[in-house]
Amino acid sequence: MKSKLTPLFSKFVADDVKTHFSEESNTYIGIGRDTSFGSSSLNVAEAFFTTNKINDIYRNLVALKKIQPSNMQLVLPRYDWAANIVYDAYRDDQEIFSYEDTVILGTANANANTTLTGTVNIAASNVVVGSGTTFGTYIFAGDQIAVNLAVKTVISVTNNDHLVVNSAFANTNTGGSIVLVSNNRIVVGNSASFSGLVVGNPVTIGDDTREVTGVRSTKVISHNTALTYSNSNVSISVKSNTFSLVANNFYVRNSRDQIFKCLFNNSRANSTIEPTIDIDGQLPENPFILTSDGYKWKYMYTIAPGLKQKFFTDRWMPVANDDTVTATATEGRIDVINILWGGSGILGGGNSNTAAILTISKTDGAGANLLAKVSNGAITSVTVLNGGNNYTRGTVSLTSAAEQLGNSTIGGTVNVSGLTVTANLANTSNQAFTGNVFVNDILTVNGESRNVVTVVNATSVIVNATFNTATSQVMTVQRSTPVFDIEFPPAGGHGHFPAEELGARTMMITMELNGDENGTIPVSDGINTFDFNQVSIITEPKVANNAFVANGANYRLSTRVFVCDPGVSNFVDDETVFIGTSLATATMVANVAHWDYTNNYLYINNITGPVASEQVIKGDTSGTTTTILEVLSSEIKLVTGDLLFVENRKNVSRSVNQIEQVKVVLTF
Repeated sequence: MKSKLTPLFSKFVADDVKTHFSEESNTYIGIGRDTSFGSSSLNVAEAFFTTNKINDIYRNLVALKKIQPSNMQLVLPRYDWAANIVYDAYRDDQEIFSYEDTVILGTANANANTTLTGTVNIAASNVVVGSGTTFGTYIFAGDQIAVNLAVKTVISVTNNDHLVVNSAFANTNTGGSIVLVSNNRIVVGNSASFSGLVVGNPVTIGDDTREVTGVRSTKVISHNTALTYSNSNVSISVKSNTFSLVANNFYVRNSRDQIFKCLFNNSRANSTIEPTIDIDGQLPENPFILTSDGYKWKYMYTIAPGLKQKFFTDRWMPVANDDTVTATATEGRIDVINILWGGSGILGGGNSNTAAILTISKTDGAGANLLAKVSNGAITSVTVLNGGNNYTRGTVSLTSAAEQLGNSTIGGTVNVSGLTVTANLANTSNQAFTGNVFVNDILTVNGESRNVVTVVNATSVIVNATFNTATSQVMTVQRSTPVFDIEFPPAGGHGHFPAEELGARTMMITMELNGDENGTIPVSDGINTFDFNQVSIITEPKVANNAFVANGANYRLSTRVFVCDPGVSNFVDDETVFIGTSLATATMVANVAHWDYTNNYLYINNITGPVASEQVIKGDTSGTTTTILEVLSSEIKLVTGDLLFVENRKNVSRSVNQIEQVKVVLTF
């Protein structure tokens, strides 16, 4: 059984979590201080979820603040538009939210002979001497080489211009070529470089995937299973995992915070014009905007200032809806039709004008109106005047056979050689190629068929592959049929569901800490800097007496100890305090979360043992000693509720005159 969750499942989970946090439970952001790691980002401890670690996280807590609906937002990876980048276009046949990126390494010879650069000399011995050669990159012991038609097995490679084979050559040859003989387990790079590959990497050779068993050099690799075909200049690619970012960069944010989805990239051309929506230009409700670089972009929404302030970072940006775009999106409207093959011999108003010669058949939609641009008998572009509605399938074809010239036999005879077909000028009945032969036509000469690439003039054409040389042959012309690919839109039409269309699967929680948050979170003062380095999410904690589930906006989890004024001496944040004659024999030990010298409040957490008024408390680092006057314990019963998330981070310092934003990013 093979199964797979759709990308929408992640969004469903994110939406469900948001609903649960805001409507169905009391969920809080926890602020904690863990003294086990320092303030440097290099020293931040890994987060673990053992029972002991969970207990430590609760003991480290200083405060809780309730998550409100306005604190949560779906976000997307941020991609800012930049010039001279090829953006991926929306495709209805592609897993556009895939985390698997295909990287084309270039071309190579697979199980095929490779003629190496440079020349070689042989002199009736088993030594080959090269000139301008790179033996060390391409040739290895055990390989077979051919020099002057003699095939030998390489014993050793001394350097780039000297190698030894298994037996002496029978003749002498100077300035000859050297060929690395094909091996069905070896791939030799042409434009491809194999730097960065390691043993075990999967590589795709043409359409076949193999595992790398050896990286001989940046130009030669070996693989695990023999190839059954021989292919020169075949494409070589590798796949990489891009999680948590999708592999396709098919949407962008412009300099005005407008978000666009790429519908067409002009055959993977560089994008050079930033897409924008202007008051006096392109409108949000337009099916797409066409920039002068040939790209077609669908405007999705604009990031509002309030959302940007809370949910915009160097990596993430909020996803939202534009009411106008949502309202004007059309279910099953066709916006883009790609030309896979332009056909040939198409009339279209003199082979140069825009013509209403296309129709959509075998479909479930209606209302589309298409125009074709015909150039030299081939369709070069399709304009969608009206995209219609409700299309999920269909085939574009010529309205009638009358729109295309019929097949024919060219009068007279032709000569063929390589890629060129020429009229046999000795034959007086020759018929001109211009007006009778078109780009993409299928020419058949002497039983061989080729496609026309260029009509040079009335007596010469260039084809796509070589003919065997022949003279005075009859040539038949077959018109080729145009082939199109309709890009059907997602459900609701482009722009109707931005979060789903752009692959939102991440929720950001942004909490703002303002001042002391009703006395629950300390702030820095003139003596001590209060900072925190642990952020958690806890749902359904209980109040201190365990009577009910907490539902207030803020809670203090540190114990606030009111003490006698210690005079000129002060406690130090993060130091250990204790009750007893010494730390070793103390009846109570705790960490100082913060010392408020103005009000003589000592905030402590991670407490072991009882703490009560009229006891003497001492600072192990500062040496400060004073008497406890009053004890206010945590407002929450520790280790209650469910701990859903924890993140250790570099220390964040709090100040009375600033608002700190705490951001938590949850990817599903």
